[in-house]
Amino acid sequence: MISALIILIMIMNSCEKPQKKDDSFLKEDPAEINLSPEQIALKHNEALSYVLKELSTKDNFSDVNQMLFEARKTLINYYENQSDILYPSDEYSYYSTILENSFDKVDDKELSHFWFPENENQLTNYQMNVLDQLQVILNDDNLSLSDKLSEFSIIKEECNNSQTATRVEKEVLIIAIEVGMKSMEYWHNHQDEWVALVDNGSKWFDWGEVAGWDLAGAIGGAAGAAATGAGIGAGAVGGAIGTSVANGVYQVWDHYM
Repeated sequence: MISALIILIMIMNSCEKPQKKDDSFLKEDPAEINLSPEQIALKHNEALSYVLKELSTKDNFSDVNQMLFEARKTLINYYENQSDILYPSDEYSYYSTILENSFDKVDDKELSHFWFPENENQLTNYQMNVLDQLQVILNDDNLSLSDKLSEFSIIKEECNNSQTATRVEKEVLIIAIEVGMKSMEYWHNHQDEWVALVDNGSKWFDWGEVAGWDLAGAIGGAAGAAATGAGIGAGAVGGAIGTSVANGVYQVWDHYM
């Protein structure tokens, strides 16, 4: 009851909250994206499926570092093949850096916010307020997957209709929310397949934790791209798939060991 009240209060104060933080660092016209937010989020899930398929062909992993190494290498290979789909081929080095940095940020600790400290100056108060709402929803154990997806959809729609947020602010958030929603669905449906890479038969996995890292990764990649005028969608995918795969591997091994 208390958690539901908190969520209701936060939603009521969400997308129309006056901005107090200067947003002049956001480029007015970042690189155009050719995919819708939902299509971008589906690319995130496609990458996870690709990595899972490749890891499934490997011999048993001896430790977490070996699995992380193989996952990272496979993920980079997938992303490299997305040139001219997610990003111009001559800009691969920029976007691959986003992916690799996000992968390397992940550890087995909990996130305090759905953004990394180094991205805080690339986010407005408006965006951070919305991300805090999403965190409350995702961390609420009393909500089912369906409930969480519904709450995310409400916030996404409110942000889309906001009269105070800029186009770029909205774009960063909406893409990240879509990634978070697709992440929840993916890990809820495929968690056992990842666990089976090292531990057949287990039924544990915190898909909400991975989705939180995905949101932070998506926000980091998207916000960084928005601040430099690069492609927000490509940055979001690069950031999210890096954190997603890395956190998934850490969860598998932390439980297994």
